[in-house]
Amino acid sequence: MDRTLINLTSLLLGGAGIFAVLTEYSVRELRKSYWGANPFAIKAEVIKGLTTSLFVALAVVATLLQSMAEIVGDRLPERTHGLPAYVMFFLGGVALDVGIVRGLAWLGRKLARRRWWPEVLRSQRAVFVAAREIVFNDGWRDDQLEIKDKLDDQQKYREANWDAAERSIGRIEQLLELPPCGEDAKGRLARLAALFVSA
Repeated sequence: MDRTLINLTSLLLGGAGIFAVLTEYSVRELRKSYWGANPFAIKAEVIKGLTTSLFVALAVVATLLQSMAEIVGDRLPERTHGLPAYVMFFLGGVALDVGIVRGLAWLGRKLARRRWWPEVLRSQRAVFVAAREIVFNDGWRDDQLEIKDKLDDQQKYREANWDAAERSIGRIEQLLELPPCGEDAKGRLARLAALFVSA
């Protein structure tokens, strides 16, 4: 091991850490408006905090490696290989960096899930209850049940309620990263109900 290899290694590790901090969890729902807090922002903040910590740790390792090279540098040869060996080492390091960035991002999201899952469930409980109310009242909200017979265009109200319930169910499924289940609204609600009860 020579100083050039140590310098290249610390550069690659630090670069991976910096690159990963600059790339954040992002979905287009982060730019939408919601009543109250944006549930996707809640999730993004938890993921961002944990993945940033992982990649800062990687950058610290790079800094320590570079510091050690400076401390014991007088004992290390400057260059012991030819230019092609350093180029190959660097290109291999870049490929390894891509794997490290992807692997740590995956690990960060996996670990962050334990923290954002209960927060998202808490934030979406009222949305879930409202959707369940519409589905089990056959397209009516509880506050509309007593006056539904007096409404002029009942079908219009029911369709609007069904659309709202479907959007709410879909948003919760997307937030929780649930795969499509191919069921009707009642089946999808039953799957969600099990999650809200266990939370």
